[in-house]
Amino acid sequence: MRPITVLHLINGFADASIERIILNFVTHLGTQEYRWHILGLTGGTLLPEFEKAGAVAVDLSLPENAAVPPAAFIRRYLQQEPVDILHSHTIKSILLGARACAGQKKPPFHLATKHILTRPSERRHGLFYAAVDRLALYLPDHLVAVSDFMRAQILALPGIPASKVTTIRNAIHTQAYHSPHLRSDCRAAWGIAPSTLAVGFMGRIVQAKRIDILLTSFAAFHQTHPDSVLVLAGDGDQRPPLEALAQSLQIANSVLWLGFIQDIPRLLAGLDIFVQPSVNEGLSLSLLEALAAGKAVIATDVGGTAEVLDQNRNGLLIPAGSSQALAAALAQMADQPDQASDFARSGRSYVEHHFNLQQMMTSYDRLYHAAASPNGSPQPAAHVPPRTT
Repeated sequence: MRPITVLHLINGFADASIERIILNFVTHLGTQEYRWHILGLTGGTLLPEFEKAGAVAVDLSLPENAAVPPAAFIRRYLQQEPVDILHSHTIKSILLGARACAGQKKPPFHLATKHILTRPSERRHGLFYAAVDRLALYLPDHLVAVSDFMRAQILALPGIPASKVTTIRNAIHTQAYHSPHLRSDCRAAWGIAPSTLAVGFMGRIVQAKRIDILLTSFAAFHQTHPDSVLVLAGDGDQRPPLEALAQSLQIANSVLWLGFIQDIPRLLAGLDIFVQPSVNEGLSLSLLEALAAGKAVIATDVGGTAEVLDQNRNGLLIPAGSSQALAAALAQMADQPDQASDFARSGRSYVEHHFNLQQMMTSYDRLYHAAASPNGSPQPAAHVPPRTT
């Protein structure tokens, strides 16, 4: 049987969550049963890693490619390459993929993974963007939701049948994140004592993450726990006003702004408590990584988070948007270290058993084979069990 040719269409080759997920497809499913093509609308540091893994990686922003509009470039690429499956991951890539497939004599099967649904309040021109985000879901042949919650959101839209949406939860290489031996060096680099309580967040510094609530909560918590620091890893458009907020809350000297961090296991090794204060998530990779690292976790009950955290068993779930609830949860974790340690052990075990990368890749492997079959109809829809070989 000839290999299945999959073209992943992505926004760019930056070192970010979706791009890392796609790199896992190439490295874990390999190049014997598959041929991989990765088209990125912009460049980035991950492009050489895709090539090293055996994929054909193309930066559409290079001068020799940018002379042609992206949709036309992708359409021509599909005409030249025997692509079986076009796999898109963002609003822009779904729209461009659908345009490129339109009018093709034999278009590839268009599969789209939906990582999150945008809320109108989360960006400029939010109502328009959120409407386009939802309308785009009608274009692909099949959709993958990264959590049961996401699948329910999609199926709540009119006219999308259950048979069109499969849940395959996000997952990670769990063993890669547990690095307690790095803790001392990490903290020394931060300039904090071994006994200092380090509360941390990693991710994009954008409105949906609600770092303002984390700062406000930490300010209240810090009054009763002065030997504590807040570590913020990531960049985004909200960082300048949030730095000003930290100043106004008089906690600027206890907040470490690390910017973009590539070595996530080292970062997590230095933390005691990980906080996810978001108001909107699909299924957070940062949450899974923190649990895999053996951290005590506090997270807002949004998106697929409740599919990962079991309240008072492997972490604390709190309502989104409540600085009081977050401050209380921080105090509970700090004042009950034995309970926090139990949460951390239980959380790490749960992620290792239920959100490991092999399970996710096996599910996608089965879905790819179903999509590339003559009838091109992935079944079953709700969950994809492992494919037997």
